[in-house]
Amino acid sequence: MLIIKNCFENKSYILFFPHFFRYWTSAEETSKLCQRVQNWEERINPILEEEEQRREFDIHRYESELLENFDKLGEDKPFYGLLRKEAPSYDISRYFLASLTLSNTGNIELISSLSSNNFTEVSNELHCKVIKLERHHEVFDDSNVSL
Repeated sequence: MLIIKNCFENKSYILFFPHFFRYWTSAEETSKLCQRVQNWEERINPILEEEEQRREFDIHRYESELLENFDKLGEDKPFYGLLRKEAPSYDISRYFLASLTLSNTGNIELISSLSSNNFTEVSNELHCKVIKLERHHEVFDDSNVSL
């Protein structure tokens, strides 16, 4: 307190005050930032804990599960018909990603069919048609190519 009093008495507070003000403003902003980070952590931690309880995401396993639903080449099935009956909602996006990679590697063809029921109900359903069962990653795994 003596230092501050002496600063004001000597009129050197003109030099001191901007630094003091900048320090307190910075400390206040840091405190607000810490509070925002803490709030974010409180929201994200339960989500991360829930994610830890889910089965591991292995794209090849999801692709295999999709392909196992087909009995023969050329067979066409709706996407939702390929999902496991007990599949949780988070698995739908994983299966969709697997279907996109299977389409990209030429294993399945994705077909979008638009239908309407007397113009009162419109539905857009995704179908999958199996083209080949030979898996792209298995071809490379089986070959004895060294890099």
